[in-house]
Amino acid sequence: MPRRSMRMFEAVPSKGQNIDITQVLGGLSDIEVEAILGMTEDKSYTRGTCIFNLGEQQRGLYLVKSGLVEEFRITESGNRLPIGRVMPGRLFGLSSKEGTYCCFTQALDESVVGFLAFPTLEDVCRKYPRVAVNLVELLARRLGEFEERLESLAFSGLRARVSWALLGLSATHGAKLSGITHEALAEWVAGSRPKVSQVLEELQQAGVLHLSRSEIEILDSAGLEDRAKEIALG
Repeated sequence: MPRRSMRMFEAVPSKGQNIDITQVLGGLSDIEVEAILGMTEDKSYTRGTCIFNLGEQQRGLYLVKSGLVEEFRITESGNRLPIGRVMPGRLFGLSSKEGTYCCFTQALDESVVGFLAFPTLEDVCRKYPRVAVNLVELLARRLGEFEERLESLAFSGLRARVSWALLGLSATHGAKLSGITHEALAEWVAGSRPKVSQVLEELQQAGVLHLSRSEIEILDSAGLEDRAKEIALG
């Protein structure tokens, strides 16, 4: 892949918690970056095409080169719960459980996705030790963010958990969250649907968000963050 593609990645706003390829390849020369990006197996996906399913064997990492990819899970009640949207220049497929992928992924637009198999990644790390160091630092940071979320789920009240969830979704989806049901949100934050709906109504009355039939729009992200930091039992 030519270096101009790296400049395109750098121009994309950084959202969400997926790892940025420019951070992974930081400290390398243009020639080294081009060589590594040329090692990926690129494939085009039409809109709506599945890239991998939850439970599939994890064989490597994926890099969005163009288009848009969504990571999601299916709740016990059958609702689709978006986890994040992956933009060009960002990696996905890092999370696994017992060697299998932890979510579903689907192309939301016409997309080109590069696949970097683990044996190839091992070769890259041996040849370019800086990449291995960058990956360790980035994964350690991601683990810290994950632990922070676990702490919020364990010790925060329902309003704080709902606020954390909405902040996480807005990081990748923007301020307008479409297609996220109260029921799916309740399953995600370990609460009941009626109580989650009550929390959302309270947040709307406080001017933090606006509710419509099929959309949750965040009006005051700073106010939502304040509520996410609340620590309370129950």
